[in-house]
Amino acid sequence: FVQGSNVDLQSLSYNLGSTTYNINNFNPSDTVYHVMLPVATTDIPTLNYTLADTRCEVDTVEATSPNGEISLIVKGWDELNLRTYKIGFEVSLSTDARLAGITIDSIALPNFHPDTTVYDIEFAYGRTEMPLIEAIAMEEDAQIEINQINGFPATASIVVKAGDTSVNMTYYIHFSIEAGDNAYLADLNINDTLVNGFNKNTLVYEYVLPYGSTVVPTITATPEDNRASVIVYQAASVHDTAFVEVTAVNGISTLTYQVIFSTAFNNNAKLADIKVDGVSIPDFDPNTRNYSYELPSSYQSIPVISVELQDSNAAYLITDAENIPGTSKIEVMAEDGITSLTYNINFYLKSAIASISADNIEVYPNPANDYIYIKNTHKDIQIQQVQLFDLLGKQLLSQNVNESIYRLELSSLPKGIYMLKLNTQNKTIITMKIVKY
Repeated sequence: FVQGSNVDLQSLSYNLGSTTYNINNFNPSDTVYHVMLPVATTDIPTLNYTLADTRCEVDTVEATSPNGEISLIVKGWDELNLRTYKIGFEVSLSTDARLAGITIDSIALPNFHPDTTVYDIEFAYGRTEMPLIEAIAMEEDAQIEINQINGFPATASIVVKAGDTSVNMTYYIHFSIEAGDNAYLADLNINDTLVNGFNKNTLVYEYVLPYGSTVVPTITATPEDNRASVIVYQAASVHDTAFVEVTAVNGISTLTYQVIFSTAFNNNAKLADIKVDGVSIPDFDPNTRNYSYELPSSYQSIPVISVELQDSNAAYLITDAENIPGTSKIEVMAEDGITSLTYNINFYLKSAIASISADNIEVYPNPANDYIYIKNTHKDIQIQQVQLFDLLGKQLLSQNVNESIYRLELSSLPKGIYMLKLNTQNKTIITMKIVKY
């Protein structure tokens, strides 16, 4: 018994370019297959197969395009059996209508992203040439339609249709020309140093030079837009104003910055001389603030103080002593209204001597450190009271005594010059200087 011919296929695959793919779920008894090819396939597929019975013959009807059908007609060797396998091919259609990139005048669009569909482009002032927009789609089978612009401002559109034309996306690019009206400064410098507190929106600045300055500073400036023009009109003196004129690239917009120069007021609050009753104080020194001035013992009034200023623009106030001994004060305010100095003149009376004189008094040691002895050599007149004053006339101590030799403690006092006042029983006052070291 001889079995009839077997017209089944044992295997079935297809070629696409140089790559071979198996047909999914192939079964010899199934004769119809549908194969989806990758998006944008242009190669026409061909088939590979093996026969279950190699004695059979196969006629092939090839596909004429990627979207086509291949038929395999298997003929039995006994001419009794026949089977036809049909494999239909279909190229997949993309559903991604996004762009992969956009160029403007062959330059990639800044900050492009496939999912961002609106962009703003501002060209430099003065451009008249229309831009050329080009685009590349994500998918090869997508279609792109670009609507270029023909003037400024205007909006270009890019319509992208996926292989599945029901899916589309539109990108918009808004084009404009800058106004060219930037007339701001990026910096403003005085002698190559940025003006303190510079702000491009602030147009007027005041700059105070040190007192006595005669050299005029140099102004330099840089525009924020390097296409703008800058003209600097330097100040003619230290009390003049410098001007910086900035003209924007459009030739219309302008700004003028000003730097107003001045010099600081004098801070000299020193005196040139002090006079007491029209006579200059001996050994006057402008840097010495405190003076002791001896008046005649018979002086009955308050001394008249007059002064000479080193700077005639300074001001002064004299406060006279209320009593003698006492202190007159001279307050000097410099022209700058800030700097001030105070001079003090401590007045005291020269000792009046009656029947007892300084010749009868011995004070030792003088200068002294911790104490002094006061010795009265007069036989008839006794010292009744010892007083000690500082040079400002302030009483530091007062003690009653009845000894001819008296020890006065100085250890608690600071170093300096003091006035010793001795009151006697006959109302005689003896005044002497002592020095504590």
